[in-house]
Amino acid sequence: RDDLVTGVQTCALPIFMSVANTVLGLTTVGVGTLLASKLFEKRWVLFTGILLAIQPYLIVFSYMNMAEILGALVVVGWFYGLHQQNKWIIVISTFLAVLTRTELMYLVGITVIYLFLIGEKKRSLWTAIGSGLGVIVWFGYSLWSTGNPLGWMLIRIGSTTSSTNFYTEDVNNFVRYILTPLFVLIQGFPLIIFFIWLKKFSIKFRKYSIQTLIGFFLLNHLIFFLIAQTTIISYPEARFFVIVLPIATIWFVALMVDEFLRPFVDQRKVILFLALTLFQLIVPFYRQYSLQPRKEIGYWMKENITLPTKIWSDLAVPIVESELDLDMFISSYYLLDENPYQEDDADRMAVALKNQNVEYIASYPEIFDYSTFLIPELKNHEPFEWRGITFVPLFVYKPYIMQEASVHDYLRYRFEENTQPGSVWRIYTD
Repeated sequence: RDDLVTGVQTCALPIFMSVANTVLGLTTVGVGTLLASKLFEKRWVLFTGILLAIQPYLIVFSYMNMAEILGALVVVGWFYGLHQQNKWIIVISTFLAVLTRTELMYLVGITVIYLFLIGEKKRSLWTAIGSGLGVIVWFGYSLWSTGNPLGWMLIRIGSTTSSTNFYTEDVNNFVRYILTPLFVLIQGFPLIIFFIWLKKFSIKFRKYSIQTLIGFFLLNHLIFFLIAQTTIISYPEARFFVIVLPIATIWFVALMVDEFLRPFVDQRKVILFLALTLFQLIVPFYRQYSLQPRKEIGYWMKENITLPTKIWSDLAVPIVESELDLDMFISSYYLLDENPYQEDDADRMAVALKNQNVEYIASYPEIFDYSTFLIPELKNHEPFEWRGITFVPLFVYKPYIMQEASVHDYLRYRFEENTQPGSVWRIYTD
């Protein structure tokens, strides 16, 4: 009975989160359409609602258990509050925004300055109060959990910077600097419209309007990630644009229908960029291949590990794909008594592997997988001895090699060739 309860709980949480995210996605469409109803006549409100509902990446992230869709909702809610001058909506939305996504601390913060400079002091004050409360909570919890109010932020910057260095050691420049950014910009299509919108500079930016405010926000978002792409983030991903896609879509429609901006915009070009949304339908399919080695680890474990055991893994994807009992997996963090990255880690890990009766390792040379950094011999995929423990490779998946000249094979190869082999090991501690 206890096993059944544990199993139900293990299955129920992901299902609950998926349902919750779906509700958030529907709410995002609803709030976005509500904002559109305050800006446009009925036919354009309907048009905006349909656009919000059919965008592939909003659909994808409305099902995935990730924070991006919540970020999208609070951003739309914030702009709705700004337009309606509702201080409570502004405060609550910006409070949640800075707690949801780190980059929103910067984006909301710089918008506070912009609002103040154009004379919108009430809107600026309410935004500052909400985001300020969020920052206090964020830094306070970081101080409580790490002893440093900036601890979480420094850890994230450190890990992502290390990830950038890790990926650039052996990287395909075509993928990193051309193919992936191109796909990302297409997926973040509303941001490209700046190059059309700014073809004339007679817009009075100091005059408040919801259109110019959204435009200022989106431009700063684009600049932020163009800089972060080469300094902090290992590679750009479409998910970074999900938090702005709904508000950018509303802004897109405003470019077509609002008298204030109509003289500066070619409506045919706007519709063309909207049509590029359909191109996103193929992107999630090919982006999945960047995870293929880790998925294959999970598939192998699902078919070949049938008895209860202990598996050392810091990798989420293989754990999910294996569909094995979560209690079978043990992380580096736990094995090292929640105190990793010390000089004696190798000695402590050897003792922990024996004491915990760990029999398997799911390994992939990724920045967040400590196994290959602690034991570099795992990268060779050959049997070896380490501190009295024998390591034997049971499964190795190597990245896909293009087998025939086709668009499908070419795109899969381009996205997967940059990955590393994934492996499963049997270890003997006696």
